[in-house]
Amino acid sequence: MAQGWSLRAACVEVGVSRSAGQRWKNGARVRRPDGTVIVVPPLDPLAVRQISPRFLSEDERVKIADLASRGLGPTAIGRELGRAASTISRELRRNLHTSGQYRPFHAHSEAAVRRRRERPMKIMENTILFEFVVAKLKVRWSPQQISRALRREFPQEPSMWLATESIYQALYRHQTGLLRRAKAPDEVSPLRTARDHRRGHTRIVRAGRRFAQPMLSIHDRGFEPSDRSAAGHWEGDLIVGPHHRSAIATLIERQTRYVKLVHLPAQDSATLRTGLVTTLEELPVGLRQSLTWDQGHRDGPTP
Repeated sequence: MAQGWSLRAACVEVGVSRSAGQRWKNGARVRRPDGTVIVVPPLDPLAVRQISPRFLSEDERVKIADLASRGLGPTAIGRELGRAASTISRELRRNLHTSGQYRPFHAHSEAAVRRRRERPMKIMENTILFEFVVAKLKVRWSPQQISRALRREFPQEPSMWLATESIYQALYRHQTGLLRRAKAPDEVSPLRTARDHRRGHTRIVRAGRRFAQPMLSIHDRGFEPSDRSAAGHWEGDLIVGPHHRSAIATLIERQTRYVKLVHLPAQDSATLRTGLVTTLEELPVGLRQSLTWDQGHRDGPTP
């Protein structure tokens, strides 16, 4: 993964299952059949991230441990690795194990932890910027509006600009005090959505085709999709109520925008077909040219 491989490809290369690789990457608590619990710590992202060559790599630390075990000093080790003697001396001094020995893998992990230090947020270092954001949040401005307002208010001062994501991060980090104070956990969120934490990004499940027969594209209808000059062409859609307890079909005539509603006592294809046939049979033949049904976000409208 340090070389940019995906988790799936790394699992194939190592020869383990995807679930095992997922546990190694994210960490897990595994309960064995005998009742014992094994805690798998998550993989440190910084330990597998490609870092600048100016930092010591894990391979270099292994060589340092080997050369130090032979009794070589920082100067000789640095000459062998092409590093400054001060770099080797500092490495041996800062990353010693509690046993008093230099262990390369422990040293590499300690160095990764130190690189992970949190940087102070820009909004917390600038009082004027902080007060500006707080004032706009009190009048229910969104982070996007605040971000744009900062650029208009301070056009020549990029140090006073904040990205929308930076404002969200400051809001959701409780240490900043923007979202709520530790002493007031019931305080209402300043966001319009009233959220006090991020919501996970859920992947939209793409539904399959709704009809067994091959469907025609909207471009096969015989006229341009934006053309509303001819009457008798309808657009249909399905509306389902809360908890799927009710449903209704809508038919809209493209030219006149006349609407007909089709009540559906049951939510199945047979009921929908019967309702559509019954409703359209009430119309003159000239007003029953085509029906374009909304297929949602995947397949698009289909006549």
